[in-house]
Amino acid sequence: MALDVCSKNYERGILLCDVGRYAEGLRSFNKAKECLDETNADHKQQHALILIAKGGALNLVGEHSPQSHSKLKYKDALKCFDKAIEILQQTGQKEYLALAFHNKGYTHGNMREYEEASKFLGQALTYYEELNESDGGKFNAEHANTLRNRGFVTAMLNWDKQAFSKEGYDKAIEDLDRAIRIDPSLSIAYNTKGYVYEIFGEYENAKKWFDRAIKRDPYLAVAWYNKGYVTFEMENNGNFNDGIKKKEKYQEAIKYIDNAIIIDPKISYEWYYKGCVLYRGLRKYQEALKCFDKALEIDPNFAYAWYNKGLVLIELENYREAIECFDGAVKCLDSAEKEKIALVLFGKATALDSLGEKDETYYLDALNCFGKVIEIFEDIRRNNPNNETRNDVNTWLALSYQGKGFTYGNLKQYKDALEWFSRALTCYHETYKNEAGEVRREYTNTLRNMGFVHSKLYEYEKAEQCFMESVTIDPGFGYAWNSKGFYTLEHHSNSSEKLTEAVIDFDKAIKCFEEDKNTSNLEAHMFYPYYYKGRILYLLKDYDAAIKCFDNSLRIRPDDIEARFGKGLSYYSIAKENSEKNGSAYEMRLFEEAIKCFDESIQISPCYLGWYYKAVTLYSMKRYEEAAKSFEETTKLRPDDVYAWYYKALALYSATRYAEAVQCFDVIYDTFKRKKIMTRSW
Repeated sequence: MALDVCSKNYERGILLCDVGRYAEGLRSFNKAKECLDETNADHKQQHALILIAKGGALNLVGEHSPQSHSKLKYKDALKCFDKAIEILQQTGQKEYLALAFHNKGYTHGNMREYEEASKFLGQALTYYEELNESDGGKFNAEHANTLRNRGFVTAMLNWDKQAFSKEGYDKAIEDLDRAIRIDPSLSIAYNTKGYVYEIFGEYENAKKWFDRAIKRDPYLAVAWYNKGYVTFEMENNGNFNDGIKKKEKYQEAIKYIDNAIIIDPKISYEWYYKGCVLYRGLRKYQEALKCFDKALEIDPNFAYAWYNKGLVLIELENYREAIECFDGAVKCLDSAEKEKIALVLFGKATALDSLGEKDETYYLDALNCFGKVIEIFEDIRRNNPNNETRNDVNTWLALSYQGKGFTYGNLKQYKDALEWFSRALTCYHETYKNEAGEVRREYTNTLRNMGFVHSKLYEYEKAEQCFMESVTIDPGFGYAWNSKGFYTLEHHSNSSEKLTEAVIDFDKAIKCFEEDKNTSNLEAHMFYPYYYKGRILYLLKDYDAAIKCFDNSLRIRPDDIEARFGKGLSYYSIAKENSEKNGSAYEMRLFEEAIKCFDESIQISPCYLGWYYKAVTLYSMKRYEEAAKSFEETTKLRPDDVYAWYYKALALYSATRYAEAVQCFDVIYDTFKRKKIMTRSW
């Protein structure tokens, strides 16, 4: 009777685990175990099988738990397998011993203890080889699957140690080839072989093996997912340089991941990686957010999903919610995962820095976060036994130095900013160029930032040296040319020679952005060189060319007030310059174009300059009543601007509203008396 109840609970537990109800399955196995007399020799085999099943259920619960909790589950699973092995070694049942050793190795693999995993999988293989010799291949499927798992952990052992040795790679492939020879129908082995090629960077081979896995099992979701993953990573590693080709590959990757989702929509990492492709590839931020939310709905403890959701929210300038996501990611990570925690804190620091403009305390919080990131990465460098630091650690350390420098710059603590930028440059010198021999853009960006900080400290010669060095070492970087031109505009606006050089700088920036096949959303980057070039051409009185530049910038950002305002000023200036040459009709048409631009800028945002120059234009057209109304709006926005009051007085005087004009002059007198004279700048 007890064995019948035990068997029913055992079978029920197996069924519950098969449908993903692991916690309930675990309870059924516990009930089955309670029915047994552990001292009864007849119950030993059943006891061992229940322990193996319970260990398997604990493993599955661990795989769906936060890492801090999953480790406990894995340790409990190992205790079950150890007890089962102890019992089975007494009974000598090789079939179940092989299963127990396999599951023990698999659990160590989940714990990333790959050496232990390989050892116990090897013991399982010894039993399966003996069983197959005596039973004519009865256990081929189990033998092949164990080889498949050992091939996987061998590859991960090399990858986890950053060793990437050919010997380890060959051993992994050898196990997988043996698995496929023993059981050619084992589709998951084809997938695993593709995965090994993937982690060693052989994406073309990886994709071929994922295709073979899918051919044998079109419903193998993980193979579709991996095929989507590797399709995207092939693009990220520079296989496709054409922008249209890139977009096609991103969409192709999503198609494969969607196939995986259709087959099994409850796998969190499928939704997560679809979100990554939408975010990093197609820049479809809202769609990416939905995918990350779906991943978190399935697994609320998915740290990477929280992290990437935070990054997307930064792109959408939703910094407060981004910070909440980064905090959520940290909660999901084990305290020992220092490097991952550092990356999350870097994202949080970036979001905090973006909020600092409205509240300086956020800058201080950002500095604190960057400090923690730096502490972690510097600790990794110190504790490296071979005194060799991975390039990615150096890069993140340099980025953190740079981030701290940028935040100090925002706090106007420029000497501190320079100190941290200098540290970043020193760190970048160790990884000055990438594997393709190209200068790292992070290095060039640091030089640009140093240039702006030197200019804030009135160290103009040093500033110019930084900008010159940035374009010299990285002449294909559009932002380097853009920064050099902007610096000239800000500090040499009275030198036509320097401004002409800046026009050339902006032309080079535009050309760089046009030729850059690796930067997403290129047009958005091209706004600045078009806009600043327009400003310089305006200062050089080349108004027609300025209008063309402002039109180009407005094509990219139709709602940009400054560009629309610059276009209006250019029309106004042409009208004033050509009023006597071309006659009043031509002059009026140009003034109307200017007013149209100023009206459009006011509709976007009722800015002072829009109203002021609309009023000035109306005054120039002798439309004095309308000019007076516009000057009225101007004085509401800036009550102490004596120029607005002065021209308002002139407009009222010209409209024969003398008493009101006198009142305006009284305001001007009082303002001068209080020494609150406002000046205009653009």
